[in-house]
Amino acid sequence: MFEAKYDTIKELGIDQVIANYWKKMPLQNWEGSQYSVPYDTAWVATLQNDSGKPLFPQTINWLLQNQALDGSWGSHSDICERLLSTAASVRTLLLYEDKFKGRINLGIKWLYSNLPRLKGGNYIYMAGFEFLLPALLKQFGQYNIDLGPEIKYFQEKQSQKLSKLPMEAVLKQKTAKIFTFEFLDNYYATLPNIDYFLEGNGSLGSTPSTTAWYFSKKVSKKNPEMLQYLQHSRNNDGGFPSFADFQMFTIGYSLYPFLKISEKHEYFKDIVHHQLRPFWRKTGLAFGKFFSIADSDDTSLGLYLLEKYGLISPDNREWDVLDSYVSGMHYSTYPYESDYSNLSNLHIFDAFSISRISKREEALNKLIPFFSNQLPNHMSGFGADKFHLSTYFQNCHGILALSQEAPELAEKLLNWFIANQNDNGLWCSDINHPTLEENAYAILAICYYYITVEKVDLEILKPAIEFLTKTSTLKHTGLWPSKIVYAPIEVINAYILAALIAYKKANHVI
Repeated sequence: MFEAKYDTIKELGIDQVIANYWKKMPLQNWEGSQYSVPYDTAWVATLQNDSGKPLFPQTINWLLQNQALDGSWGSHSDICERLLSTAASVRTLLLYEDKFKGRINLGIKWLYSNLPRLKGGNYIYMAGFEFLLPALLKQFGQYNIDLGPEIKYFQEKQSQKLSKLPMEAVLKQKTAKIFTFEFLDNYYATLPNIDYFLEGNGSLGSTPSTTAWYFSKKVSKKNPEMLQYLQHSRNNDGGFPSFADFQMFTIGYSLYPFLKISEKHEYFKDIVHHQLRPFWRKTGLAFGKFFSIADSDDTSLGLYLLEKYGLISPDNREWDVLDSYVSGMHYSTYPYESDYSNLSNLHIFDAFSISRISKREEALNKLIPFFSNQLPNHMSGFGADKFHLSTYFQNCHGILALSQEAPELAEKLLNWFIANQNDNGLWCSDINHPTLEENAYAILAICYYYITVEKVDLEILKPAIEFLTKTSTLKHTGLWPSKIVYAPIEVINAYILAALIAYKKANHVI
């Protein structure tokens, strides 16, 4: 939840509002915080002590309190996420079958009715979905539960995927698949020792679900680092988030919008210098300081911040790391990746645009045709991205990245925003569930275009501004996909505040 201090922005000015907001945030919040989610909470709830009781008993209460009336668990924004979350939650309650038969039957009924929706549907799957869901569904057979003919369909899809990715290869080197390793349970009678993959914070993949799974497989059940990670990850409501410790992601995504619409702030420099710069590796930045695998998205946002504050090495060697992500006419997010992310490429483009290196023009000229091909007409917009369910997010970042170097492309995105405003004056993927987040992206994008390219009619923003300032207690909806959908609280709040500041700046109030 976020209190949008609209009038305070006018009263104090940009600098003071930004300083007040960030300086009030505890240092540990730069690690990032999320709401509790069913999938990870359900996995932690499977852990039992020697007497067969839950190791984290509050997780069971959390699951019971968060089951929807229709029997499902998870976000209304994505059917794949709800299927995975519901399957995990029902599987956990089956461990205590006699106590929760009514809840279990509701969940099974929902799964049976909704699994057929995926067959032949055009869905963007969450990370590892085609491995994780079949692995969970297979466990229902232990309880003689029939979930319908779709089980065979999902198992065949999983087999097709696995044929291209032998298990030996998965366990040979660290890849982004680390945080979906719980699917391995069905493929080994005796799981190989994979302690090699444990992170410095005691986790497997910096995610409670995968960590809980591996902790349950440890013969002695005495791994203090893993247990400490889980205890540290637990939210105050007794549930668990999708990730715990995603500091680089939080810093990069939170500070980026502010540096686009305002001057540099020394307080931000301290954060970048002391909380981000020390964790730069030869491969760039990962989303968390302990996560093993760097990626071009967090790396390029990090480069943007480092360049802004003059923290790049004199020889500019940090920029060389992006060469390893080149994939044809664009950049991959992770090494050996088969699909691309527009979002990552936009961040790379924007980072290069403020650089002073010799390859700047080459990099920009490489990516402009890549973006142009996806925007064929005057009101084209970027489609869905694997890192965010809302197209408003991708197109907001398109305007932020392209307005100064490729204004003709930014104009198409502006037209797309105007064309996709709902009749009630708001921007939302689901008209029945408008979000503060999506409206903030529209406001920020249109105001940034107004400030950097040319003036546009800002009257169209008034309903969205009113929504942001009068609905400040609305809980953020999960729109960020990983294994499930999550809501990075500090990041979303940063975009809301940046949007309000951009609106005031465009109106010359500040």
